[in-house]
Amino acid sequence: MEKSSDGTEPKEIKAYIYMTYENMLKVLAGGALKVRTIDECNDPYEFMPAEPEGEKWSKEYEMAFICFSSLYNSGAMWAHYGDKHKGVCLEFTFPLRQLNVEDEYSYYILDIELKEDSLISFSWRKRDKTHLYYCVLFNMKYKKERQKFEYGMVGTSMMGDRLMCDVDKCLLTKDKSWHYEEELRILVSLPEKDVRKEEDYFVDCFHKYLTGIILGIKCQKDAESVEKIVELFRKDGDGPIQVYQAQYSEKTFDVLVPGIDKAPEPPRAGD
Repeated sequence: MEKSSDGTEPKEIKAYIYMTYENMLKVLAGGALKVRTIDECNDPYEFMPAEPEGEKWSKEYEMAFICFSSLYNSGAMWAHYGDKHKGVCLEFTFPLRQLNVEDEYSYYILDIELKEDSLISFSWRKRDKTHLYYCVLFNMKYKKERQKFEYGMVGTSMMGDRLMCDVDKCLLTKDKSWHYEEELRILVSLPEKDVRKEEDYFVDCFHKYLTGIILGIKCQKDAESVEKIVELFRKDGDGPIQVYQAQYSEKTFDVLVPGIDKAPEPPRAGD
């Protein structure tokens, strides 16, 4: 996602989540997205800093995340996370407050109204001592070397009217072999360990930004029947949700989605 020809920043960002058809029904019914903890990750180095004590520090983070992708038409992503093309891909369109590119890392500050109990960990204290809570969508960075521990730093500061986010880079860095995911990540604070329960965690502030459902090439459901299901679960304040059907390409290995524009890829500083 680049600035427009007149130099202005984009006003929205699209992000995608692949899942089974059954999990899509749960998202529609519950209006919430599941938070992924470290124990559920398929990457053993998740949240693990470099150096000998990296494994120890990774267990100290009281952080989790919701992971998206910048891609909706990746055959590998459909195979690995979209139930071998039998599942779906959800499209979210988030209003964008600000795009930041700092050093090698870039992130989006979303223009989403949040409350203190939303589990999103970025906030800014105003002069009147009230707090503003921000949802930040980070571009993952893919490297060969792990990042050193930075004391779990997560915070915010202001430079003029621009919000700056300070984050321990090991939370945003993965091995180059994961680059195909083109992951976008929202960090979430977990309850403190002494009050944490053995249960799944969900965040319910994103359902009204769901704008599309893409059915996989091998999905057994048709767009018309899914559109009827969407209407059954529609909540007040929800916008229109378009249902698409992925198709084979006649000449390439691409996954085609007629009716949906190609989403611009977010900038990845240093690539």
